[in-house]
This record gives sequence, C-alpha cells and structure tokens, in this order.
Amino acid sequence: ISVWLEFRRVLFRFDRYSSYERMFILLDKNKAPFDLSGYEAKAQIRKYNNQNVVAEFSCNVLDPATSGRIILTLDYTDTANTDPGKYSYDILLISPTERLRAVEGMIELTPNITED
Repeated sequence: ISVWLEFRRVLFRFDRYSSYERMFILLDKNKAPFDLSGYEAKAQIRKYNNQNVVAEFSCNVLDPATSGRIILTLDYTDTANTDPGKYSYDILLISPTERLRAVEGMIELTPNITED
C-alpha cells in the first residue's frame, strides 16, 4: 500500500486466528518516498482512542530507509486473543526531534465460523 502522508486513512479487514503482514510505502508531499532515516515506527490497535492497547504490531523500517517502506506484522496469538469487531490503529514515526502520525484507520477483525 502506498500512502501519501497527507492522505493517510487506510482500512483493513482480516480474520481472527490469522497472522497478518502488510507493507506500507510512505510518500512525502511531492509523492516521493518518505526518508525514514533516523525514525522508528510504532503501531497499536485499540478499541477506542483512549482505551487500553488490544495488540501491538511489530514494525520494521526496510533498507534502505530512503525507500519509505515499513512492514507491519501481527502474530497469530495477537489475533487469537482479540475479540472480533472494529478497532482503531495508527502508525507513529518517532525520531529524536519529531513524532509523526503517518497512517491511521480502522481494522475489522472478522470471526472464524469453523474452529477446531
């Protein structure tokens, strides 16, 4: 998914009891890859903005950092321990001098019908 930092709302739907991985390509105002040098990424899922964290994505800035690419992953146990429903998430970019919310949106975690 390519995300221009001024248009950054992304919606997802994925299944409970599944692993999840998504790559984002962040773009600057000129629609060139956002230089992630010196940034770390953090992403959390919450039912509502001010509630406890339901799950936390593993976030990795891919080399080269100048490519603007981030991989977000959720493990099977994260989705298995989360009730189906709609949740909010965001991706925060953190540097020593700045905190930037790069992406925000909703996640719909769907239930499995057949379980073992």
